[in-house]
Amino acid sequence: MWEADHFEHVRIASKTESETTMPHSAVANTNAPSATPQARFGRYWTLAVLTIVGFLAAVDRQAFTVLLVPMQEHLQVSDSAMGLLSGSAFAVAQAVFAIPLAWLADRTNRRNLLAAAVAIWSLATAVSGLMGAFLTLLLARLVVGAAEAAQTPATVSLVSDLFSKTRRGTAFMFGGVGTALGFAFGSYAAGIIADRYDWHVALLVVGLPGLLVAALMFLTVSEPLRTGSQNINASVIQSASIRQQMKQCFAIPTLPPFIVAYVAMMASYVGWIVWFPAFLMRVHGLSSSKMGAVFGVIILCSVVSAMWGGPVSDIIARRGARWRVYFLMIVTSISIPFLFASTLVPTLTMTLILNITYALLSGCLVPVATAAYSSFSPPTKRAFIAAIIYLCGALFGSGTAPLIFGLINDALTPSLGSEAVRYTLLLSPVLLIVSAFFFWVASRTADDDTAAADNA
Repeated sequence: MWEADHFEHVRIASKTESETTMPHSAVANTNAPSATPQARFGRYWTLAVLTIVGFLAAVDRQAFTVLLVPMQEHLQVSDSAMGLLSGSAFAVAQAVFAIPLAWLADRTNRRNLLAAAVAIWSLATAVSGLMGAFLTLLLARLVVGAAEAAQTPATVSLVSDLFSKTRRGTAFMFGGVGTALGFAFGSYAAGIIADRYDWHVALLVVGLPGLLVAALMFLTVSEPLRTGSQNINASVIQSASIRQQMKQCFAIPTLPPFIVAYVAMMASYVGWIVWFPAFLMRVHGLSSSKMGAVFGVIILCSVVSAMWGGPVSDIIARRGARWRVYFLMIVTSISIPFLFASTLVPTLTMTLILNITYALLSGCLVPVATAAYSSFSPPTKRAFIAAIIYLCGALFGSGTAPLIFGLINDALTPSLGSEAVRYTLLLSPVLLIVSAFFFWVASRTADDDTAAADNA
Protein backbone atom coordinates (compact mmCIF):
# COMPACT_ATOMS: atom_id res chain seq x y z
CA MET A 1 0.00 0.00 0.00
CA TRP A 2 2.75 2.53 0.27
CA GLU A 3 6.31 3.70 -0.10
CA ALA A 4 8.45 4.43 2.99
CA ASP A 5 12.26 4.45 2.72
CA HIS A 6 12.73 3.81 6.41
CA PHE A 7 10.49 0.72 6.17
CA GLU A 8 11.95 -0.67 2.94
CA HIS A 9 12.93 -3.96 4.58
CA VAL A 10 9.24 -4.85 4.78
CA ARG A 11 8.70 -4.20 1.10
CA ILE A 12 5.57 -6.00 -0.15
CA ALA A 13 6.21 -8.06 -3.28
CA SER A 14 9.58 -9.43 -4.17
CA LYS A 15 11.40 -8.02 -7.13
CA THR A 16 11.69 -10.48 -9.94
CA GLU A 17 14.18 -10.16 -12.75
CA SER A 18 11.46 -8.73 -15.01
CA GLU A 19 10.60 -6.07 -12.46
CA THR A 20 14.23 -5.07 -12.13
CA THR A 21 14.48 -4.44 -15.86
CA MET A 22 11.25 -2.48 -16.04
CA PRO A 23 11.17 1.29 -15.88
CA HIS A 24 10.55 2.47 -12.34
CA SER A 25 7.17 3.87 -13.33
CA ALA A 26 5.90 0.68 -14.96
CA VAL A 27 3.29 -1.50 -13.39
CA ALA A 28 4.74 -4.63 -11.82
CA ASN A 29 4.09 -7.90 -13.56
CA THR A 30 3.36 -10.00 -10.53
CA ASN A 31 0.29 -12.13 -10.08
CA ALA A 32 0.96 -13.41 -6.59
CA PRO A 33 2.37 -11.58 -3.59
CA SER A 34 5.76 -12.69 -2.32
CA ALA A 35 5.78 -15.50 0.26
CA THR A 36 9.00 -14.48 2.04
CA PRO A 37 8.69 -13.98 5.83
CA GLN A 38 9.40 -10.25 5.55
CA ALA A 39 6.80 -9.84 2.82
CA ARG A 40 4.22 -11.82 4.81
CA PHE A 41 4.84 -9.65 7.87
CA GLY A 42 4.47 -6.45 5.86
CA ARG A 43 1.37 -7.76 4.10
CA TYR A 44 -0.47 -8.69 7.30
CA TRP A 45 0.70 -5.60 9.16
CA THR A 46 -0.73 -3.48 6.36
CA LEU A 47 -3.98 -5.45 6.53
CA ALA A 48 -4.11 -4.92 10.30
CA VAL A 49 -3.70 -1.16 9.96
CA LEU A 50 -6.34 -1.05 7.22
CA THR A 51 -8.68 -2.98 9.51
CA ILE A 52 -8.14 -0.37 12.22
CA VAL A 53 -8.91 2.37 9.69
CA GLY A 54 -12.16 0.62 8.77
CA PHE A 55 -12.95 0.28 12.47
CA LEU A 56 -12.50 4.02 13.01
CA ALA A 57 -14.68 4.93 10.04
CA ALA A 58 -17.45 2.66 11.35
CA VAL A 59 -17.17 4.09 14.87
CA ASP A 60 -17.57 7.58 13.46
CA ARG A 61 -20.66 6.70 11.42
CA GLN A 62 -22.40 4.61 14.07
CA ALA A 63 -21.65 7.02 16.91
CA PHE A 64 -23.32 9.76 14.89
CA THR A 65 -26.33 7.48 14.35
CA VAL A 66 -26.62 6.59 18.04
CA LEU A 67 -26.46 10.28 18.92
CA LEU A 68 -29.24 11.12 16.44
CA VAL A 69 -32.04 11.42 19.02
CA PRO A 70 -30.19 13.57 21.62
CA MET A 71 -28.80 15.73 18.82
CA GLN A 72 -32.29 16.19 17.38
CA GLU A 73 -33.61 17.21 20.79
CA HIS A 74 -30.83 19.78 21.09
CA LEU A 75 -31.14 21.10 17.53
CA GLN A 76 -34.97 21.04 17.45
CA VAL A 77 -35.20 19.93 13.81
CA SER A 78 -37.35 17.40 11.91
CA ASP A 79 -36.63 13.75 11.08
CA SER A 80 -36.01 14.81 7.48
CA ALA A 81 -33.35 17.27 8.61
CA MET A 82 -31.66 14.61 10.71
CA GLY A 83 -31.77 12.24 7.74
CA LEU A 84 -29.97 14.92 5.74
CA LEU A 85 -27.39 15.38 8.49
CA SER A 86 -26.83 11.67 9.16
CA GLY A 87 -26.60 10.42 5.60
CA SER A 88 -27.30 12.71 2.67
CA ALA A 89 -24.69 15.36 3.51
CA PHE A 90 -22.14 12.58 3.78
CA ALA A 91 -23.18 11.25 0.38
CA VAL A 92 -22.99 14.65 -1.32
CA ALA A 93 -19.40 15.10 -0.18
CA GLN A 94 -18.50 11.61 -1.38
CA ALA A 95 -20.20 12.26 -4.72
CA VAL A 96 -17.86 15.19 -5.27
CA PHE A 97 -14.62 13.63 -4.02
CA ALA A 98 -14.82 9.83 -4.50
CA ILE A 99 -13.95 9.68 -8.21
CA PRO A 100 -11.09 12.24 -8.12
CA LEU A 101 -9.58 10.58 -5.04
CA ALA A 102 -9.84 7.13 -6.66
CA TRP A 103 -8.20 8.51 -9.79
CA LEU A 104 -5.35 9.67 -7.55
CA ALA A 105 -5.24 6.30 -5.76
CA ASP A 106 -4.61 4.54 -9.10
CA ARG A 107 -1.70 6.89 -9.80
CA THR A 108 -0.11 8.07 -6.54
CA ASN A 109 1.09 6.75 -3.18
CA ARG A 110 -1.99 5.19 -1.58
CA ARG A 111 -0.44 5.09 1.90
CA ASN A 112 0.01 8.86 1.99
CA LEU A 113 -3.44 9.50 0.52
CA LEU A 114 -5.21 7.30 3.06
CA ALA A 115 -3.20 8.54 6.05
CA ALA A 116 -4.09 12.13 5.19
CA ALA A 117 -7.76 11.19 4.76
CA VAL A 118 -7.88 9.49 8.18
CA ALA A 119 -6.36 12.55 9.84
CA ILE A 120 -8.83 14.92 8.17
CA TRP A 121 -12.02 12.98 8.93
CA SER A 122 -10.93 12.28 12.52
CA LEU A 123 -10.23 15.96 13.15
CA ALA A 124 -13.56 16.95 11.57
CA THR A 125 -15.44 14.47 13.78
CA ALA A 126 -13.74 15.79 16.90
CA VAL A 127 -14.48 19.38 15.90
CA SER A 128 -18.15 18.40 15.44
CA GLY A 129 -18.32 17.94 19.19
CA LEU A 130 -17.53 21.62 19.66
CA MET A 131 -20.43 22.74 17.49
CA GLY A 132 -24.03 23.34 18.51
CA ALA A 133 -25.80 24.60 15.39
CA PHE A 134 -27.30 22.54 12.57
CA LEU A 135 -25.43 24.32 9.76
CA THR A 136 -22.01 23.99 11.38
CA LEU A 137 -22.61 20.30 12.06
CA LEU A 138 -23.69 19.89 8.45
CA LEU A 139 -20.44 21.49 7.27
CA ALA A 140 -18.39 19.20 9.51
CA ARG A 141 -20.17 16.12 8.16
CA LEU A 142 -19.42 17.29 4.61
CA VAL A 143 -15.71 17.36 5.48
CA VAL A 144 -15.91 13.90 7.06
CA GLY A 145 -17.67 12.53 3.99
CA ALA A 146 -15.12 14.04 1.62
CA ALA A 147 -12.19 12.54 3.52
CA GLU A 148 -13.79 9.11 3.98
CA ALA A 149 -14.34 8.96 0.20
CA ALA A 150 -10.67 7.95 -0.09
CA GLN A 151 -10.95 4.93 2.20
CA THR A 152 -12.67 2.33 0.04
CA PRO A 153 -10.84 2.85 -3.29
CA ALA A 154 -7.42 3.02 -1.63
CA THR A 155 -8.12 0.01 0.59
CA VAL A 156 -9.50 -2.16 -2.22
CA SER A 157 -6.53 -1.33 -4.45
CA LEU A 158 -4.05 -2.07 -1.68
CA VAL A 159 -5.58 -5.36 -0.53
CA SER A 160 -5.90 -6.55 -4.14
CA ASP A 161 -2.16 -5.96 -4.64
CA LEU A 162 -1.31 -7.74 -1.40
CA PHE A 163 -3.46 -10.87 -1.79
CA SER A 164 -4.31 -13.16 -4.71
CA LYS A 165 -7.94 -13.28 -5.86
CA THR A 166 -8.44 -16.72 -4.26
CA ARG A 167 -7.64 -15.21 -0.85
CA ARG A 168 -9.28 -11.81 -1.12
CA GLY A 169 -12.57 -12.91 0.42
CA THR A 170 -10.69 -13.82 3.58
CA ALA A 171 -8.58 -10.66 3.41
CA PHE A 172 -11.62 -8.43 2.99
CA MET A 173 -13.23 -10.41 5.82
CA PHE A 174 -10.86 -8.67 8.22
CA GLY A 175 -12.09 -5.34 6.94
CA GLY A 176 -15.65 -6.52 7.47
CA VAL A 177 -14.82 -7.64 11.00
CA GLY A 178 -13.17 -4.30 11.74
CA THR A 179 -16.18 -2.44 10.40
CA ALA A 180 -18.64 -4.57 12.38
CA LEU A 181 -16.60 -4.13 15.56
CA GLY A 182 -16.53 -0.41 14.86
CA PHE A 183 -20.30 -0.28 14.55
CA ALA A 184 -20.68 -2.27 17.78
CA PHE A 185 -18.15 -0.19 19.69
CA GLY A 186 -19.55 3.06 18.30
CA SER A 187 -23.05 2.08 19.44
CA TYR A 188 -21.93 1.17 22.93
CA ALA A 189 -19.37 3.89 23.58
CA ALA A 190 -21.38 6.77 22.13
CA GLY A 191 -24.48 5.73 24.09
CA ILE A 192 -22.59 5.48 27.38
CA ILE A 193 -20.75 8.78 26.91
CA ALA A 194 -23.92 10.59 25.80
CA ASP A 195 -25.79 9.39 28.90
CA ARG A 196 -22.98 10.35 31.29
CA TYR A 197 -21.99 13.59 29.62
CA ASP A 198 -23.59 14.66 26.32
CA TRP A 199 -23.30 14.15 22.58
CA HIS A 200 -20.67 16.90 22.26
CA VAL A 201 -18.21 14.94 24.42
CA ALA A 202 -19.05 11.69 22.61
CA LEU A 203 -18.05 13.10 19.21
CA LEU A 204 -14.85 14.57 20.63
CA VAL A 205 -13.82 11.23 22.15
CA VAL A 206 -14.68 9.33 18.96
CA GLY A 207 -12.68 11.63 16.68
CA LEU A 208 -9.33 12.16 18.38
CA PRO A 209 -7.87 8.59 18.26
CA GLY A 210 -7.91 8.71 14.46
CA LEU A 211 -5.05 11.21 14.47
CA LEU A 212 -2.83 8.59 16.13
CA VAL A 213 -3.85 5.93 13.60
CA ALA A 214 -3.05 8.29 10.72
CA ALA A 215 0.45 8.76 12.15
CA LEU A 216 0.83 4.98 12.62
CA MET A 217 -0.06 4.37 8.99
CA PHE A 218 2.31 7.00 7.66
CA LEU A 219 5.25 5.82 9.78
CA THR A 220 4.95 2.02 9.61
CA VAL A 221 3.14 1.00 6.41
CA SER A 222 4.88 0.55 3.07
CA GLU A 223 3.40 1.06 -0.42
CA PRO A 224 3.32 -2.26 -2.35
CA LEU A 225 4.15 -2.70 -6.00
CA ARG A 226 1.03 -2.67 -8.15
CA THR A 227 0.16 -5.98 -9.80
CA GLY A 228 -0.74 -5.93 -13.46
CA SER A 229 0.47 -6.55 -16.97
CA GLN A 230 4.03 -5.75 -17.96
CA ASN A 231 2.64 -4.59 -21.28
CA ILE A 232 0.83 -1.66 -19.70
CA ASN A 233 3.07 1.34 -19.41
CA ALA A 234 2.47 3.72 -16.53
CA SER A 235 2.53 6.71 -18.88
CA VAL A 236 -0.57 5.34 -20.61
CA ILE A 237 -2.31 4.90 -17.28
CA GLN A 238 -1.33 8.38 -16.15
CA SER A 239 -2.64 9.99 -19.34
CA ALA A 240 -6.14 8.46 -19.15
CA SER A 241 -8.63 11.13 -18.15
CA ILE A 242 -11.37 10.57 -15.61
CA ARG A 243 -13.93 10.54 -18.43
CA GLN A 244 -11.96 7.94 -20.42
CA GLN A 245 -11.50 5.83 -17.31
CA MET A 246 -15.24 5.98 -16.59
CA LYS A 247 -16.11 4.90 -20.14
CA GLN A 248 -13.71 1.97 -20.00
CA CYS A 249 -15.08 0.79 -16.66
CA PHE A 250 -18.74 0.85 -17.72
CA ALA A 251 -17.82 -1.21 -20.80
CA ILE A 252 -17.39 -4.15 -18.39
CA PRO A 253 -20.76 -5.99 -18.67
CA THR A 254 -20.86 -7.18 -15.06
CA LEU A 255 -20.44 -3.70 -13.58
CA PRO A 256 -23.86 -2.02 -14.23
CA PRO A 257 -26.08 -4.79 -12.74
CA PHE A 258 -23.59 -5.26 -9.91
CA ILE A 259 -23.87 -1.55 -9.09
CA VAL A 260 -27.69 -1.73 -8.97
CA ALA A 261 -27.52 -4.76 -6.67
CA TYR A 262 -24.95 -3.08 -4.43
CA VAL A 263 -26.92 0.18 -4.25
CA ALA A 264 -30.12 -1.61 -3.25
CA MET A 265 -28.22 -3.67 -0.67
CA MET A 266 -26.59 -0.59 0.86
CA ALA A 267 -29.84 1.40 0.87
CA SER A 268 -31.52 -1.45 2.74
CA TYR A 269 -28.68 -1.88 5.22
CA VAL A 270 -27.99 1.78 5.94
CA GLY A 271 -31.68 2.70 6.14
CA TRP A 272 -32.05 -0.04 8.72
CA ILE A 273 -28.88 0.82 10.64
CA VAL A 274 -29.78 4.53 10.85
CA TRP A 275 -33.43 4.15 11.86
CA PHE A 276 -33.45 0.88 13.82
CA PRO A 277 -31.96 2.64 16.89
CA ALA A 278 -34.84 5.13 16.73
CA PHE A 279 -37.23 2.16 16.47
CA LEU A 280 -35.79 0.65 19.66
CA MET A 281 -36.07 3.95 21.51
CA ARG A 282 -39.47 5.13 20.23
CA VAL A 283 -41.36 1.84 20.04
CA HIS A 284 -39.69 -0.20 22.77
CA GLY A 285 -38.71 2.68 25.06
CA LEU A 286 -34.98 1.99 25.41
CA SER A 287 -32.63 4.68 26.73
CA SER A 288 -29.58 5.78 24.76
CA SER A 289 -27.25 3.57 26.79
CA LYS A 290 -29.50 0.48 26.68
CA MET A 291 -30.18 0.97 23.00
CA GLY A 292 -26.46 1.35 22.33
CA ALA A 293 -25.69 -1.86 24.20
CA VAL A 294 -28.48 -3.86 22.52
CA PHE A 295 -27.69 -2.53 19.07
CA GLY A 296 -24.02 -3.15 19.69
CA VAL A 297 -24.73 -6.84 20.32
CA ILE A 298 -26.69 -7.05 17.06
CA ILE A 299 -23.90 -5.38 15.10
CA LEU A 300 -21.35 -7.62 16.83
CA CYS A 301 -23.13 -10.60 15.29
CA SER A 302 -22.09 -9.17 11.93
CA VAL A 303 -18.52 -10.03 12.94
CA VAL A 304 -19.46 -13.71 13.05
CA SER A 305 -21.08 -13.38 9.63
CA ALA A 306 -18.01 -11.73 8.13
CA MET A 307 -15.79 -14.42 9.66
CA TRP A 308 -17.63 -17.27 7.96
CA GLY A 309 -18.69 -15.43 4.81
CA GLY A 310 -15.24 -14.41 3.55
CA PRO A 311 -13.55 -17.84 3.71
CA VAL A 312 -16.65 -19.66 2.41
CA SER A 313 -16.86 -17.30 -0.56
CA ASP A 314 -13.17 -17.96 -1.30
CA ILE A 315 -13.83 -21.70 -1.35
CA ILE A 316 -16.85 -21.56 -3.65
CA ALA A 317 -15.17 -18.95 -5.90
CA ARG A 318 -12.65 -21.62 -6.92
CA ARG A 319 -15.42 -22.96 -9.14
CA GLY A 320 -15.59 -19.62 -10.94
CA ALA A 321 -16.03 -15.93 -10.22
CA ARG A 322 -19.80 -16.15 -10.73
CA TRP A 323 -20.09 -18.36 -7.66
CA ARG A 324 -19.07 -15.52 -5.39
CA VAL A 325 -21.88 -13.44 -6.91
CA TYR A 326 -24.25 -16.41 -6.47
CA PHE A 327 -23.24 -16.38 -2.82
CA LEU A 328 -24.31 -12.73 -2.53
CA MET A 329 -27.65 -13.48 -4.21
CA ILE A 330 -28.41 -16.45 -1.93
CA VAL A 331 -27.49 -14.76 1.36
CA THR A 332 -29.46 -11.64 0.41
CA SER A 333 -32.52 -13.75 -0.44
CA ILE A 334 -32.39 -15.73 2.81
CA SER A 335 -32.13 -12.48 4.83
CA ILE A 336 -35.37 -11.01 3.46
CA PRO A 337 -37.99 -12.82 5.62
CA PHE A 338 -36.06 -12.20 8.84
CA LEU A 339 -35.88 -8.47 8.15
CA PHE A 340 -39.58 -8.32 7.26
CA ALA A 341 -40.63 -10.05 10.47
CA SER A 342 -38.25 -8.18 12.79
CA THR A 343 -40.13 -4.89 12.61
CA LEU A 344 -43.64 -6.41 12.76
CA VAL A 345 -43.40 -8.65 15.82
CA PRO A 346 -44.81 -7.02 18.98
CA THR A 347 -42.17 -7.91 21.57
CA LEU A 348 -38.63 -6.64 22.03
CA THR A 349 -37.34 -10.19 22.55
CA MET A 350 -38.62 -11.43 19.19
CA THR A 351 -37.38 -8.27 17.48
CA LEU A 352 -33.88 -8.85 18.82
CA ILE A 353 -33.84 -12.57 17.93
CA LEU A 354 -34.87 -11.86 14.35
CA ASN A 355 -32.39 -9.00 13.98
CA ILE A 356 -29.57 -11.09 15.41
CA THR A 357 -30.37 -13.77 12.83
CA TYR A 358 -30.37 -11.13 10.09
CA ALA A 359 -27.00 -9.82 11.29
CA LEU A 360 -25.53 -13.34 11.38
CA LEU A 361 -26.51 -13.73 7.74
CA SER A 362 -25.92 -10.30 6.22
CA GLY A 363 -22.75 -9.09 7.91
CA CYS A 364 -20.63 -10.80 5.26
CA LEU A 365 -22.26 -9.11 2.26
CA VAL A 366 -20.06 -6.02 1.94
CA PRO A 367 -16.65 -7.78 2.24
CA VAL A 368 -17.77 -10.57 -0.12
CA ALA A 369 -19.12 -8.00 -2.59
CA THR A 370 -15.78 -6.19 -2.40
CA ALA A 371 -13.91 -9.42 -3.18
CA ALA A 372 -16.30 -10.05 -6.07
CA TYR A 373 -15.82 -6.73 -7.84
CA SER A 374 -12.08 -6.65 -7.19
CA SER A 375 -11.86 -9.87 -9.23
CA PHE A 376 -13.55 -8.54 -12.37
CA SER A 377 -11.75 -5.18 -12.12
CA PRO A 378 -8.56 -4.76 -14.22
CA PRO A 379 -5.56 -4.05 -11.92
CA THR A 380 -5.07 -0.49 -13.22
CA LYS A 381 -8.72 0.35 -12.63
CA ARG A 382 -9.40 -1.28 -9.26
CA ALA A 383 -9.44 1.89 -7.18
CA PHE A 384 -11.54 3.65 -9.80
CA ILE A 385 -14.14 0.85 -10.00
CA ALA A 386 -14.17 0.61 -6.21
CA ALA A 387 -14.90 4.34 -6.10
CA ILE A 388 -17.69 4.05 -8.69
CA ILE A 389 -19.39 1.27 -6.74
CA TYR A 390 -18.83 2.95 -3.40
CA LEU A 391 -19.97 6.31 -4.75
CA CYS A 392 -23.16 4.86 -6.23
CA GLY A 393 -23.77 2.98 -3.00
CA ALA A 394 -23.20 6.11 -0.96
CA LEU A 395 -25.07 8.54 -3.19
CA PHE A 396 -28.08 6.47 -4.22
CA GLY A 397 -27.98 3.93 -1.40
CA SER A 398 -26.62 4.91 1.98
CA GLY A 399 -26.83 8.63 1.27
CA THR A 400 -30.38 8.70 -0.04
CA ALA A 401 -31.84 5.99 2.18
CA PRO A 402 -31.73 7.85 5.54
CA LEU A 403 -33.43 10.86 3.95
CA ILE A 404 -36.10 8.75 2.20
CA PHE A 405 -36.73 6.77 5.38
CA GLY A 406 -36.99 10.07 7.28
CA LEU A 407 -39.45 11.52 4.76
CA ILE A 408 -41.62 8.39 4.93
CA ASN A 409 -41.48 8.54 8.71
CA ASP A 410 -42.51 12.21 8.72
CA ALA A 411 -45.45 11.36 6.44
CA LEU A 412 -46.62 8.45 8.61
CA THR A 413 -46.13 10.06 12.02
CA PRO A 414 -49.34 12.18 12.05
CA SER A 415 -51.46 9.02 11.75
CA LEU A 416 -49.25 6.42 13.44
CA GLY A 417 -47.28 8.40 16.01
CA SER A 418 -44.22 6.61 17.41
CA GLU A 419 -45.26 3.43 15.55
CA ALA A 420 -44.50 5.10 12.20
CA VAL A 421 -40.85 4.01 12.26
CA ARG A 422 -41.96 0.36 12.48
CA TYR A 423 -43.61 0.54 9.05
CA THR A 424 -40.94 2.79 7.58
CA LEU A 425 -38.38 0.03 8.18
CA LEU A 426 -40.34 -2.35 5.91
CA LEU A 427 -38.64 -0.61 3.00
CA SER A 428 -35.38 -2.41 3.92
CA PRO A 429 -36.47 -5.97 2.97
CA VAL A 430 -38.17 -4.68 -0.19
CA LEU A 431 -34.82 -3.25 -1.30
CA LEU A 432 -33.14 -6.61 -0.65
CA ILE A 433 -35.49 -8.24 -3.16
CA VAL A 434 -34.20 -5.82 -5.81
CA SER A 435 -30.61 -6.52 -4.75
CA ALA A 436 -30.94 -10.31 -5.01
CA PHE A 437 -32.35 -10.09 -8.53
CA PHE A 438 -29.55 -7.89 -9.88
CA PHE A 439 -26.85 -10.01 -8.24
CA TRP A 440 -28.26 -12.87 -10.31
CA VAL A 441 -28.04 -10.73 -13.46
CA ALA A 442 -24.41 -9.79 -12.66
CA SER A 443 -23.44 -13.43 -12.11
CA ARG A 444 -24.12 -14.27 -15.76
CA THR A 445 -21.06 -12.36 -17.04
CA ALA A 446 -18.78 -12.48 -13.98
CA ASP A 447 -16.60 -15.37 -15.22
CA ASP A 448 -15.86 -13.78 -18.60
CA ASP A 449 -15.09 -10.36 -17.11
CA THR A 450 -12.79 -11.87 -14.47
CA ALA A 451 -10.86 -13.73 -17.17
CA ALA A 452 -10.56 -10.50 -19.16
CA ALA A 453 -9.28 -8.66 -16.07
CA ASP A 454 -6.67 -11.36 -15.44
CA ASN A 455 -5.39 -10.97 -19.01
CA ALA A 456 -5.49 -7.17 -19.06
